This record gives sequence, C-alpha cells and structure tokens, in this order.
Amino acid sequence: MADESKHKRGESRNHFCGVPGKPCEHPDGPGTNYSTICEPGWAALTYAQKFTSVDKVTGALTQGAVRKSYEAHHILCVSEVKKGIVKKTENTDLEDIVGDTKWCINTKNNMVALPMWGHTIMWYSNNFSGIAAGNHSGLFQSLSARLIRPPFKDWPQHNYGHTGRTPDTSYNKEIESELAKVLEGVEEAKEEHRNAAIEALQGKLNSLSKKMRGQLKQRGTRGFGGTHRAWQTGLQNPTSNWYEPFSMAQTPTPMTFPASNNDDTMAGKLIRLAQAFWKL
Repeated sequence: MADESKHKRGESRNHFCGVPGKPCEHPDGPGTNYSTICEPGWAALTYAQKFTSVDKVTGALTQGAVRKSYEAHHILCVSEVKKGIVKKTENTDLEDIVGDTKWCINTKNNMVALPMWGHTIMWYSNNFSGIAAGNHSGLFQSLSARLIRPPFKDWPQHNYGHTGRTPDTSYNKEIESELAKVLEGVEEAKEEHRNAAIEALQGKLNSLSKKMRGQLKQRGTRGFGGTHRAWQTGLQNPTSNWYEPFSMAQTPTPMTFPASNNDDTMAGKLIRLAQAFWKL
C-alpha cells in the first residue's frame, strides 16, 4: 500500500473531517482505509525506494530499501485544507459553519491513486532486468526496453509539480488559491442564511474535488496526447517538452530527459533508484 507518512496530520472541527485516518474514524467519514478506497488495478506494481533510519539510542544510521506502491493522493490536500479552511476560519464568523459542515477529506470523491517517478522509470527500464549492479551506462540504454503503455499512463507523477512557490508551478499552492475562493463563496452565502453557507461549503468542496480530478487527468494528456507518447518523444528529443504531462502543476518545471549525463536531475534519480533496486 501507499506510504502516507509524509502527509501532515491535518485537523478536524466537529463534523468537518480534515485528518487522513486509516481507517477514517470520524463519524462522518467513509469508515475505511483511504488508501484502499482509491486502490488502482496496478497496485501490485512497486519500485525500490531507499531510506535511512536513525537509531534513537545510539544515533547509528541504517540504510536500506523498501518496495513502494501507488501514492494515495488527497485531491484537496491535507495540509491545504487544514491551513485554508480549518485554521483560516478560526475565531471568525465562519468557524461554526465549518464545524457544522459534513465533509470528509478521506472519501472516494477526494482520493486518487497516482504514480511516482519510480513507477515510470521501473516500467520503461523493464525493472532493470539484465543490468549488472553499478552498470550505469547499461541502465540508461535500457530506458527504451519496454514500449508497452503502463497501466498508470496519462496520470501525472505525484512527486513532480506537487510543491513549489506559485499557484502556477505548485499543485499545493493552486489548491490553496482555490480554497480561498471557496471561502469567499461561503461568506457570500452566509449573508443569505446560515444553512445556505453550510450547504455552500460542502457543495463547493465536493465540486472542487471533482474539478481538480479532471484537471489532473487533463494534465496527464497534455502536450503529446499522454505520458506514454511523451516518454517516447523524450527518448528521441531529450530537450523537448516531453515532461509536460508528467507534472501535477499548471505550468511544469522544465526537465531534461535522462540520457548519459549522470549529473542531470532525472539521471541522478535513475541512478539512486537503480542502486536501491540492486540492494533488494
């Protein structure tokens, strides 16, 4: 299953659930594991991820690698909902309205399974099969070994474009901006009636989840008609805009296709993934 340890814990308020529970124990939550609720058909596809652990007593470092599955992505992100809805309305006239709104961050409507760069690299390099440990040149030569479309095709990578400095280059910042608009609409609805504000918040959040799911899917097909064609384009033209459908952001950060330059960002990622795989 996906590893959610990097997610911030979030925050809830009465009926409003913003905590990523496994399972969600909130009275108005789905009552199930939020990873399970969005489990894709390709959940068995994993890749090696390196880790370093620190012994709390001795301080000794231990390095190793684990198998990582799909990433269970909260479409309206845990940290942004906490900051932009729960915390933003503290000590305001919207605080009780948020608390009386039945909405849960862990429902299927707000969850989607996304691949990581590790999935894409492992898929196209055919799991590094036939490559001896440390054979970096052989690793790069293997990138076109598999021409079959992956089952997670046409979805952005969860670890590309998720964070950044502006709403254009960061999915998180984009969600933060969208949630601010949601609160503006709730504030307007409150002028009509308190219940109207509660309905507005619930409806607008659900609509935003649906909208951003569509945006992620659209971004996974932009530029080249999908991630698979984009990868093949990158093989032929490393300096092209092959990276566009792989990014979660509105405006993808440029990236050179991994070639033989070991200092390149993607090339370095390949080396680290390969080294982790060779240790398993």
